Amino acid sequence: RAWRVWKAALLARGGVVPVKVDEFPVDVPLGGGDALRPVPGPLTNGKDVLWRRARADAGVPRYEVVLSRGDEAAKVIHTSRELPLFAIDDRGRVAIATAATTGQVRLSVLDPDASAPRALRMRDAVRGGPVHWMAGRIAWF
Repeated sequence: RAWRVWKAALLARGGVVPVKVDEFPVDVPLGGGDALRPVPGPLTNGKDVLWRRARADAGVPRYEVVLSRGDEAAKVIHTSRELPLFAIDDRGRVAIATAATTGQVRLSVLDPDASAPRALRMRDAVRGGPVHWMAGRIAWF
């Protein structure tokens, strides 16, 4: 079984055709019969697609945030051992919240013309939660 991420490609003569941009296993084996099954949680702003996938290295989970802009190939923009929460705005900016150190959560943002996310802020893990874009600003709950 596999998760699949699709985009709709507009044809020059009209119409739409589905295009698969990523495929990865549903279950991520951790060893000893245990496995993760994180949901990709794909998001779009109508042009770009953002999603999460999980991998395991020697039974240690690793999460990736993947971005496909327009017709570009998908690329990993963030990797961590903790489950990332993310959002994308109409301009293509990506906000990512993920545990950074013990008891801390980091908020980062990737601007459309940047090659890597930049850290914006840290806060206690009990106060770190989902991120959203609201009226051009990041809301971090």
